[in-house]
Amino acid sequence: MRVTSFAIAVASCCFACSDAPAPPADVAPLVVLDAGAEPRAAFASVAAVGSRYDVTLTQSSSMALFADGKTIPETSVPALHLTLGVEVVERTRDAAKLRFAVAKAELDPSIQGDPSTRHMLEQELKTGSITGLGGFVSIDAAGLKRSTTSNLPNTASSILRQVLNQVRQSLDQTVVPLPRDPIGVGARWSTVRTFDFSGIELSERATWTLTARTTSTWSVRGEFEYSALGAVVKFPGMPDDAKLTLREMRGSGRGEYELDPGLAIPRSSNTVGTVDLKANALVKDKVEPIDATITMRCASIASQR
Repeated sequence: MRVTSFAIAVASCCFACSDAPAPPADVAPLVVLDAGAEPRAAFASVAAVGSRYDVTLTQSSSMALFADGKTIPETSVPALHLTLGVEVVERTRDAAKLRFAVAKAELDPSIQGDPSTRHMLEQELKTGSITGLGGFVSIDAAGLKRSTTSNLPNTASSILRQVLNQVRQSLDQTVVPLPRDPIGVGARWSTVRTFDFSGIELSERATWTLTARTTSTWSVRGEFEYSALGAVVKFPGMPDDAKLTLREMRGSGRGEYELDPGLAIPRSSNTVGTVDLKANALVKDKVEPIDATITMRCASIASQR
């Protein structure tokens, strides 16, 4: 039973980054595979320092587990609807820095999810501690190197850390790397980056396609593959006497994005991804295999104030 509870805790947070400041990812150059049809143009953001946005984020996840020698019925993590205030605080030709803070948070009543997690979220919502969570995200002009810092106090609860991780992950998923050179409809380009994911060196390979373009909107589709091998990891919420040895993690995902040159972040995004995780859990000198399939969905809508 202890291993089962541990497995659920791992799966609940395994797709959230660690709560330490996230360093820039190790990236390879963006490669244009096809420049697309004429006429071609380069995307030029005109978002100025001081620009402010309201961003609504909705993130949900579900998981199917095999642990303790048995299959655990698929469960869902309670879905949070968040409204963020985002402001462009620095901007150069090569990078931008955004400040973000949670202005409003509420639970989705249609997705009950794990009762204990929901209860903890309800308690944090009552105290108002989720409101105001935030920090800074820095992004280079190509949208490849990203780093975040947060205002999370050292005394913050594990559930607050998980909420902030969800916000950071959601913002990261809205970033679309774009070629500097002019491209047209049908253009395709690829990116590769490797980044630290709670002690796991995770590789992301992405292929991007410009599916439509007007004077005010660029529509982009992203297709992703994730992989990681062999690592001893420590996720937030894991028992102190527990250890997780990753055997393999692989996954894939897709996203649809609407870009507006007047906004520093996409006007809208909708992503879904599935990851298969295979690991060995060591709890009280007992080793048990854990297999988990996690599906996550994230949607965002941005509007300028």
